[in-house]
Amino acid sequence: MSAELGELRFKFPLVQLDGTTRQGGEMPDTWDPAIYRERAKAWREKAAALPEDDRNRSPCLEIAEGYEKLATQLELRCKLEQRTV
Repeated sequence: MSAELGELRFKFPLVQLDGTTRQGGEMPDTWDPAIYRERAKAWREKAAALPEDDRNRSPCLEIAEGYEKLATQLELRCKLEQRTV
């Protein structure tokens, strides 16, 4: 992060299903693909621990898939940045 920005933190709102918003969390300090692959693994393990007919199983797998996609995109971004250096 540049010295000009200092300790700039980004906050983002979370929009709930009823249309209301609440304060979200901070943006992550790191964009390491390995972290998101670990999160995907944890969500897949959570889904596997649930019964097949549990309504929460599918969302767990969707979250895992999202983390995998994010990790892949971050890896591609890192490769592109290395080529331009």
